[in-house]
Amino acid sequence: MPKSGNVQDFYNAIQRVPENDNPDIFGLPVNIDRSVQRFNSNQVILGLKGLAAAGAKELRFDKEKWTEQLGPICQLWGSQFKADVYRGLKISQ
Repeated sequence: MPKSGNVQDFYNAIQRVPENDNPDIFGLPVNIDRSVQRFNSNQVILGLKGLAAAGAKELRFDKEKWTEQLGPICQLWGSQFKADVYRGLKISQ
């Protein structure tokens, strides 16, 4: 760390910090980055396979499922907001 209070000295010190850490200082093998890349690649591939496995039946709109899940909300809405109350409202600008 710079001994001076000059901002430029701190900026220069930060610029000298390497972009990638040396795995050896953490006790890791030199080729650990390949293992990380392999793991990340496998995760992406598994995600893509999961997307490809979704069938057309799973992707289509299921009216019964939506009705089942949204039914209670629609019933609550209907019980709280009566249409005849709103028919008499005048909207002004």
